[in-house]
Amino acid sequence: GFLGGAPNKKKPVQPAAAFLDAKPAPPEKAHIDIHTGGPFVYDLVKEIAWFESPPARDSKGKGEDLFAPDQVHVQRRQKVDGAEKFDQLTCDRLDLQFRKKPNPNGGVNLADQSGDKEIETAKATRRDVNDVTLSLDSEGMSAYGSEMFYRAGDAVHGPLTILKGHPLKTSKDGHKMECKELHLFAANRFGEGQKAWSRGPGKIDLLDAKDPTKSTFPTHIIYRDTLTVTKEKEGGQVFDLMTVDGEAAFIDDLQHQELHGEKISVWM
Repeated sequence: GFLGGAPNKKKPVQPAAAFLDAKPAPPEKAHIDIHTGGPFVYDLVKEIAWFESPPARDSKGKGEDLFAPDQVHVQRRQKVDGAEKFDQLTCDRLDLQFRKKPNPNGGVNLADQSGDKEIETAKATRRDVNDVTLSLDSEGMSAYGSEMFYRAGDAVHGPLTILKGHPLKTSKDGHKMECKELHLFAANRFGEGQKAWSRGPGKIDLLDAKDPTKSTFPTHIIYRDTLTVTKEKEGGQVFDLMTVDGEAAFIDDLQHQELHGEKISVWM
């Protein structure tokens, strides 16, 4: 949900005037700024826009095989629980497809002439040596790879983000992960459907929560084919069900324990 944003689960505080005219105050909008030192094109008919970084130069001012001096930079600024958070993306090319904002109850109001639009899809790619870099302050997550694809949610499904790399390197709340491809399915408007899927070979290094230095990773998860994480409810509790396929292994350095199998499922 980087470009679309996560839904605000808390009800906004309404001023007294809002109750007098029975019109709730609109939620505060997040702001997205996109900057590039290279070309920018916007097709008004197809509602497509793309940004590109300027070609990289060597020390003699020629060639395109070194680091670009100014990648496309996207910054999303929003307030989360009263604190300002910054989500950022850098890439060599960014393609955006816009659409009319859907109705809260689903569908698109074709009669709406306000021109209020949102990003339907976004694709960020790299040209040569520069990674596509994603840094989500609001989620405590970062990623470094070769491509990012985003698709906005609809009346049934939540937003989808796909990250790719050779390898793709990600971190979440200090935990580290390497794989080839990572699909992140956000929850829909009913709070359902949140899951993650990864294509291997992959490895996860889990941070030791008791280590005050936050520098040791005693637990390792290894898989050759795929990893899937879904939400499961049981006995009034919600668990993360993690399933790894293909030469799977859970390794605990602290307890000197290892579990190997072709398929391993763990409820966390």
